[in-house]
Amino acid sequence: MTNLSSVEFMTAAELATQAPLGAVIRFSDFTPEPPIRFKRKHAEWSRNNSTGRLISVRTGKADSETTITLHMGDYGAHGVIVISTRKTFLGLSSLGFAILEHPAAGSVGIITKHGTECELLHLAPSQKQAQDWLASNPHQTASLQTYPLQGNAQPRATNPNRE
Repeated sequence: MTNLSSVEFMTAAELATQAPLGAVIRFSDFTPEPPIRFKRKHAEWSRNNSTGRLISVRTGKADSETTITLHMGDYGAHGVIVISTRKTFLGLSSLGFAILEHPAAGSVGIITKHGTECELLHLAPSQKQAQDWLASNPHQTASLQTYPLQGNAQPRATNPNRE
C-alpha cells in the first residue's frame, strides 16, 4: 500500500470532479493496518483501504447524489473473466480518496455516457488497440478518448461508430 502521508486525500464528491476515468484511486478510512496474522481483522480493514481504477462517475446536484465506481479486479482462468468486481461509493462517503496514477499519455479510453454517468469500458494502450477492442466488443454509444485530458475535464469524446 502507498504511504498515506505521501498522497493528498479528498472526498468522493471532489474526486468525481477532479479525477479522469481510468485513474488509479486509493481509498482509506485512515485506520492503521492490523497484522496479517489477524485474518478477519485484516480482511475487514482491506474492505476500506485499497485501490481500484475509476470506471464510472455519476454527478448530481448535491454530494449525496454523486457516486464513483472503482474496478477492483477480474477473476477467471485461461483468458476468460468469470467475475469482475466493482465498488461504488457515495459522494458523502466517510472514506478519503486519492489519485495515485493518471492514465498513461497516449492511452485511449472506451467510454459510454448515460445521462449524468460516464463509464469506462476499457483502457487501451493505443488508438489501434482501442479500435480493435471496440470492433470485437461493439457498443452502440461508445466513444474514444485519448489521454491526457486537458485540465480536469471528464471525457467528451467522439463516437467512432458515427463518423
